[in-house]
Amino acid sequence: MTTREQTKICGQCGTKSPQDADFCPQCGAAVASENNTSSSNEMLQTIGSLNTINPAAVNSSDAAEQETLRPGTQFANRYEIIEKIGAGGMGLVYKALDQVTNKTIALKLIHPRHAASDADLERLREEGITARDIRHKHVVAVYDVGQNGNQPYITMEYLPGRSLRDWISHWQHGGMNIPVADITKAIAQILSGLNAAHEAGVVHRDLKPENIMLVDETQENFAVKILDFGIARALSKPPQVKDFSGTMGYMAPEQSSNPHLVGPPADIYAVSVMFYELLVGMRPQGHWQPPSGCRRDVPHGIDQLIEHGLNILPQNRIPSANVYLDQLRRHAGNLLQQPRPNNNRTPQTAVQSRTGNHSEDSKSQSSISLLLVGLLVAVVLGLGGIFSVCVFSGLLVDQSQLTAPADANEMAGTWRSRYVTMILSTDNTYRVSGSDGRFESGYWSVEQSVLYLNAANGNQSSHEISGGTIKLNYAGYLVSLEKSD
Repeated sequence: MTTREQTKICGQCGTKSPQDADFCPQCGAAVASENNTSSSNEMLQTIGSLNTINPAAVNSSDAAEQETLRPGTQFANRYEIIEKIGAGGMGLVYKALDQVTNKTIALKLIHPRHAASDADLERLREEGITARDIRHKHVVAVYDVGQNGNQPYITMEYLPGRSLRDWISHWQHGGMNIPVADITKAIAQILSGLNAAHEAGVVHRDLKPENIMLVDETQENFAVKILDFGIARALSKPPQVKDFSGTMGYMAPEQSSNPHLVGPPADIYAVSVMFYELLVGMRPQGHWQPPSGCRRDVPHGIDQLIEHGLNILPQNRIPSANVYLDQLRRHAGNLLQQPRPNNNRTPQTAVQSRTGNHSEDSKSQSSISLLLVGLLVAVVLGLGGIFSVCVFSGLLVDQSQLTAPADANEMAGTWRSRYVTMILSTDNTYRVSGSDGRFESGYWSVEQSVLYLNAANGNQSSHEISGGTIKLNYAGYLVSLEKSD
């Protein structure tokens, strides 16, 4: 009798991975065993992104198109479909009219195959009830969780607007920084809504720009609202199984190492990641540079807040969302009081210098000239870059302060620590694996004694090369790797 080898399959991209892997080697999403098609919630994610029910419980080859409801269709004898406004791997989202309240709502239909068991449906109802208990002006309201025939659904507040991700992309594509005052106000509102949830005993666990909506936006003001408390759990209810909720890049270290102990500090960590990303244009990775080192308009007090919020140990982070908000007001209260910059006036340009005694115009022209010359030389020589810049804030690094570059040929080989192995191949591909089952692959490059890793899932990171070792940021910890061949 042949025993089928147990593997895991990614519910996001369908890639198979070894049984002992916790994350997909292709996209970085958490994975569950392919053979485990029970109602396990190892992949519990968000109601709003329609990933509440375990996507690993459904074979990717079994995925089928969900029937689209036409405008005017009546659903559950209560909701009239206006238009489809979104679609995801787990179902569809509609703008609809609640004919009982005569209010426009967002109707989210979970694909029935993702809620095949009574346990799945019960968990969906429980999470919806938990989210429904949160009422705050900076939290999207959940109205109802139910089932119509074999179709599970959720209704919630309909919000015309755009996500924080769209907001970031808009400014990045324009090559400009988001005004610090706007960023500070957005973070303050997120903290306010988060504090209300935490006081209600609810942890979000999946805060990211896609789950924050920018609404009521005018030339003078705007508001933000937190979406998707669907994966949140009442702190008084101990989880029954291991849970890898969250999104890579925004997850606190304990969400993968001790998921059953995840509490409000995980949300504090995620807010700090978003704070940094809004200011700098990328998430903090490796030995990240304080935002004020990239933008001279960022107060040093904000550096301290972000550093405190990103502490590896949850007990050493800012103790609560309310304390975070109080400290933000103390360090940047003047920014919270500033009127919104006129959108017709060009914000701070993307290329600036923080040093020297030249005028602003001469510094800007000099920086632009250096940037263009450097890019031209890089193209001609086929290098990944001759100098480093702080992305989307344009801080040019003084070449005299950089150490001699590491030899790329000497870097190729196997690098190890007690728990982590990294293989840098001569074709510039790499593989990182750990004793905890984590795996990552992609392409590597080296310059100025810095190792750059471009993972297959799109994540990018930089790591210091010093004294014959690589200081690798692994799962939130700094690991020293030494070459073994």
